[in-house]
Amino acid sequence: MRQNQARSEYAALSSALGDFSTEAVEDAVVTSDVAFTPPHSETNHDSEAEERKDALTRLHLEAEELRTRYSEMVDFAPIGYFALDSQENIQEANLMGASLLGSDRMCLTGQAFSGFIAPPFQTEFQEYCALLLSTGIKQTCELRLLTAAGAAFEGQLEGIAVRSANGKDQGFRIALLDITVRKQAQEALQRRNTQIVLIDQHSARLHRASSPNQLYKFVVEAVASVFPTDSVMLCIANEETHTIRAVAVHGFPHGILKDTVRHLSEEEHPEEDVHAFVWRTGQSVASADNRTPLHHRATVEKYGLSGASIVMPMRDRHGIVGTLGFLRPGLADPSTAIPEEDVRLISVFVNEAGIALENLRLYQQLRQRRERLHNILVNVPIVIWEVWEEEEIRALRQDYVSDYMRTMLGYSISEWLRNRDFWLRIVHPEDRDDVRMVLEAVRQSGGPHDLCFRWIAKEGRELWVETRLTAIQDEGGAHLGVRGVALDITDRKNAEEKVRQLYQQLLKQQRLITHGFLNRLEEERRTVAVQLHDGLVQYVMAAQAFLDTYADKYRLALPDSLPGELRKGLEHLTQAVLEARRMVNSLQSLALDDLGLAGALEQLVSEEKQRAGWPQADFEVNLSEQRYDVALETAVYRVAQEALSNVRKHAGAHRVQIVLRSEGEAGNAHLTLEVRDWGRGFLVQEKRRDYAHLGLHSMEEHVNLLQGRFEIESSPGMGTQMRASFPIHREEAVPEP
Repeated sequence: MRQNQARSEYAALSSALGDFSTEAVEDAVVTSDVAFTPPHSETNHDSEAEERKDALTRLHLEAEELRTRYSEMVDFAPIGYFALDSQENIQEANLMGASLLGSDRMCLTGQAFSGFIAPPFQTEFQEYCALLLSTGIKQTCELRLLTAAGAAFEGQLEGIAVRSANGKDQGFRIALLDITVRKQAQEALQRRNTQIVLIDQHSARLHRASSPNQLYKFVVEAVASVFPTDSVMLCIANEETHTIRAVAVHGFPHGILKDTVRHLSEEEHPEEDVHAFVWRTGQSVASADNRTPLHHRATVEKYGLSGASIVMPMRDRHGIVGTLGFLRPGLADPSTAIPEEDVRLISVFVNEAGIALENLRLYQQLRQRRERLHNILVNVPIVIWEVWEEEEIRALRQDYVSDYMRTMLGYSISEWLRNRDFWLRIVHPEDRDDVRMVLEAVRQSGGPHDLCFRWIAKEGRELWVETRLTAIQDEGGAHLGVRGVALDITDRKNAEEKVRQLYQQLLKQQRLITHGFLNRLEEERRTVAVQLHDGLVQYVMAAQAFLDTYADKYRLALPDSLPGELRKGLEHLTQAVLEARRMVNSLQSLALDDLGLAGALEQLVSEEKQRAGWPQADFEVNLSEQRYDVALETAVYRVAQEALSNVRKHAGAHRVQIVLRSEGEAGNAHLTLEVRDWGRGFLVQEKRRDYAHLGLHSMEEHVNLLQGRFEIESSPGMGTQMRASFPIHREEAVPEP
């Protein structure tokens, strides 16, 4: 039992060994000895004393074994460990720590750890120690250290401040890891990423070159600025003359351009001229000092060229078009002068330059073909023009306009080309903003856009042209300019205008006929209403009065014996009188004349709600007191009247919503009427085919007469929504009084 207690208390010893110092282990053992002092017992037998002694002996042996094992672990760890006192002096170090600092462990004892910190990082190390003391937790930092021999290396420190039981600072425990390789890898990766970004930028610049000579200059400047090389030379082959010559240099004497012209004969050998050899074989050649020169021997002797060099082929899509060589004077080994990764990246860039050169030559061929095309299009009755908007290429690519422009507009070719964006300047002022908007869309999307606008000819007349604008782009999608093709459609526009005027006249006549028809229909309704009121309604009211008189006399004679048939007949006559009056009022639409459309509809909704007993009937309107043509107001009112009547008779709804609003702006304004119920609904197609239901067809005919749009949506159990939209013509809007 006491042995188990000893082992549990020995856990304190294991944690104390975290200081990995001999003193710490011994202190832990002493602490254990004190902890195991047996308590005073009145019956202190010799056997118990012997047992305690054996337990302590075993504990000492286990502690010693543990200390030895821990010491070996620390000494042979792949990380340097240091115990520093409060003055930052080294108290102890393991084998790896001594190896990292390049000194013997015994020699390190007592030395200031800061003595191994590189001078530029002394302040950072002091701040790090202060941070350990202030926080009391593990902290990490990266510093540059020096070995005892003065060799620098990058290190990562991970440490913690150690305090005694009374809280006093005892020193530091530091773990040191050599991160030189990691730092070098990070720097190499950063350098490579920077080179890739720069090469990408220079590659884009190549494709914007305006001439081959400018492109050659871009190539040598890019290689010299991005990579660690002193001298760069670009040579281009000419298969017609079967020669290769230098076209651009950086860091070489300028006169070398004249002396670097060699024939591409198969007898050439790299010892004679490496550029010709590389062009012929397609193989890169790395030349060491005094073995294989970068240039012809005569050139080397004339300019005193020597050093490590590399020459590589420059390819386009079809083959080798030239070579690129770079020289590091004074270095004998090309593999150390320029890293292999740089050589591969340069090779990719040089091939990109070859493709850019091919594109540039293709552009030159395209210009020649355009000249031929110009000769073909001289008499075609369309105007074709091109505007190059990038300043860097305007020197190579001139603006263009076909000769037919003089015939169509009367301006000279020189007037057009002399003024920038001349085609846009002669656009009619009313159309210029629209054209600019389409032009910007062309620049953004690159796709073709069609539009019609007016040009002002030289003598001042207006010409309508149908135009297609297309963006001119390079292979990378960069915007270079705009190409336009314009066709004179003035005659077509004049014809369309005449047709439009005739159509407007016909439409106006149709509206007059429709309005006359609707007005006539309303007159017929009023006539019927008057006839009903003066004829049938009067007879019904007279019959009601007669029966009321008869019933009163009958009640006087026989108070309690009024026949049921007589009572029911009186009720029917009363309802007939009310229905007749309602029919007369609905046929006359007097409320529409007095209250206007919004007021009449509001009254209609109120009457139908009371008559049908709907719990909820909502009416929304945004017309205020605006009045419209009588025919339009009447049609809207009749459609609403029929729709509410259908809801009352067939929907069985408890909620109805009516919305009347004016929508759109001048030229496209319309009145929209919506009637919705939450009733039983129906199948729309079945009702449309059933011509016995006149209400639905009557509403649709009213809408169609005014060139409106009628929609109805319904399904069983989901209610019904009717929407009628009526166009508002300018002459139909009546100003408020």
